[in-house]
Amino acid sequence: MVVEAGENRAPHNTLALFHQCASTSSPIKERKRAPHEPCLKIKLRKQDKKSSNFRINRRIHLLRNFGSHFAVEEDGNTLGLIHTLSREFTMLRISAMSLMTFLMIGSTIAAAQPGKAGTGGVLGFTMKNIDGKDVPLSRYKGKTFLIVNVASRCGFTPQYKDLETLYNTYKEKGFAILGFPANNFKQQEPGTDADIKQFCTTNYDVTFDMFSKISVKGDDQHPLYAFLTSEETNKKFAGDVKWNFTKYLVDRNGNVVGKFASGVSPMSEEMIAAVESALQ
Repeated sequence: MVVEAGENRAPHNTLALFHQCASTSSPIKERKRAPHEPCLKIKLRKQDKKSSNFRINRRIHLLRNFGSHFAVEEDGNTLGLIHTLSREFTMLRISAMSLMTFLMIGSTIAAAQPGKAGTGGVLGFTMKNIDGKDVPLSRYKGKTFLIVNVASRCGFTPQYKDLETLYNTYKEKGFAILGFPANNFKQQEPGTDADIKQFCTTNYDVTFDMFSKISVKGDDQHPLYAFLTSEETNKKFAGDVKWNFTKYLVDRNGNVVGKFASGVSPMSEEMIAAVESALQ
């Protein structure tokens, strides 16, 4: 049994189709299958692998928590979420609840556009702060802010001081800084959120907003950074994050209007000019 879902078939339509199948009281008879041959396969057309990985990886662990066995299979531009029964089974009875739960996960993967959390772009994401509390980035609407991937053991770590100075200089005008610890580059941010918070407070008196540690690149890249680095969602400033303390400047409407490499000091003329322009 194969159903394809993608841009031309809305996920809710696919869900409705399976709901009809699942609500029947009769078992679904099947021929004998070879070992590990899937009895139910959902093919989900996806976009390029790079832009889809973050959605896929964040949900695979959910599939593994199911009582049955699930696997994820890629073939070109097709992502298959496969429910496999052993050789001994000759019929399959699927409850509405288990099937709907399974399909909701699969459809979410197929339908998700890279980095889109709702319709708000950057402002559509909800992140956990350094204390583990959810913070919708929509709270920054109307403000200009920097998004910075930070690290405690990097040659650029002293930029914490200039970031704090920049924040204090312009915060009364509606400026904010969002610090996202990341351990992607030579394991230069190995500590826990509590360790990072203590480090920043003790050594640099950081008062700007700090968030929970995330990944900014690779297979476990956080959706926020998938949004920032994808050509589909941030074409002008797309591209991988090269190192710690890369800075993205976001205007009052949530548009990314600048990207600055690690070596650009937060208090440089270039940065100050960009921040002042975005604040106007």
